[in-house]
Amino acid sequence: AAKKVLSALEHVDMKQLTDKKAHDHWMTISKEISNSANSISKISDIKAQRDHFKQLSAHLSKGVKLFGVDQKIYEQFCPMADNNKGAYWLSTTKEIKNPYFGEAMLTCGEITDEM
Repeated sequence: AAKKVLSALEHVDMKQLTDKKAHDHWMTISKEISNSANSISKISDIKAQRDHFKQLSAHLSKGVKLFGVDQKIYEQFCPMADNNKGAYWLSTTKEIKNPYFGEAMLTCGEITDEM
């Protein structure tokens, strides 16, 4: 999935970002998304991948909030992730499928925002 994110980033039409401020925001966010997705794709340790996924989710969420998407997106939150600090992720469905705990706590979480 991380490789699909990287591929999607390569296909972003930068001509759509005619506003300099929007362009600058995208350049910052896309760099962070790319860094996180690259890290996830290159390591096999699930704990380390989840740490990078937390960062990836934060930057994707910021991008969706700034630029929008052509479908409904749900921002979801698990309060127990990241050593009980909590962590967010995005989903295209209301159903909670917790990426931080997998099968152990698959439905732990809540929807915090709809975009």
